[in-house]
Amino acid sequence: MTDLTYAAEKEQALHEESLSRGEYLNAAVRQYAGAYGAERTESAWILSPFDTWEKNPHYNGPAQPHPEDYQSDEEIAAEPTNDSQPFEEARWSHVEDDTYLPF
Repeated sequence: MTDLTYAAEKEQALHEESLSRGEYLNAAVRQYAGAYGAERTESAWILSPFDTWEKNPHYNGPAQPHPEDYQSDEEIAAEPTNDSQPFEEARWSHVEDDTYLPF
């Protein structure tokens, strides 16, 4: 932790008081990702205490997809598309009964 002069500490405190709750929490998550990421430079993504994925600012490896991306762009592009049916009709084409409720 760095030693702050009285004036610098006062200025920082006034700045933090001027932030909204969202801005303050966002800054806290960025600070967490920076501090935690410094210890784990091999990880491209850091899971925050708020259950959100943050980019590791200390990661220098090849680009990594977001941990919650289940398909790569190549997989999505390779999927066949059926543009002959409207979306809603194609989405419910497997349902034989009009009273079907998925929940």
